[in-house]
Amino acid sequence: MARLMLPDAVPNMNREQLIRRLRARALRGGLAEQVWWNGELLHVSEALARASDLPEDEPIQARGDDVVVLRQLQWNDS
Repeated sequence: MARLMLPDAVPNMNREQLIRRLRARALRGGLAEQVWWNGELLHVSEALARASDLPEDEPIQARGDDVVVLRQLQWNDS
């Protein structure tokens, strides 16, 4: 499986760190209310719901408004 890395991403972020980060974005409001979750644009409330459903030890990468959960990526080898 190919390895996706976000340049300057917070490596190996855990679920609780991601939830704190998303809550901070929600408090900022405006454009900060949206995040990219594995390439899908979501409202921060949906991202928070997805984050709370992740296993505690799920490896997560995040940078700015990008969140990558490697296990959830769908690879297209065509």
